[in-house]
Amino acid sequence: MGDEYLTMAEIEAKYPGEWVLLDRPTKDRHGDVTGGRLVFHQADRGLLDAELLSRHLREFAVLHVYDPNAEPVYLITPWFEEEWTDDSTPAGGSSSSPPS
Repeated sequence: MGDEYLTMAEIEAKYPGEWVLLDRPTKDRHGDVTGGRLVFHQADRGLLDAELLSRHLREFAVLHVYDPNAEPVYLITPWFEEEWTDDSTPAGGSSSSPPS
């Protein structure tokens, strides 16, 4: 690892479900990472963070690679029955604050 430039397609194929640290990432015109020099990869984000702190990279990207074979993750958000107005006050006039 270190000097090997990989495209995002190569990274996604080689490291599904892992955190990836790239040095000198390349980006498209929208700012999305298109590749970079692979520095480190690991399933444990904490180990990647420790590796990042041990290096002095000027320009880097930390990415989590989607694993198509992993169990789906569901984000459950509360359902609010009250309607909020533009001034962040419930339509019914309650003094409670909206969720942050």
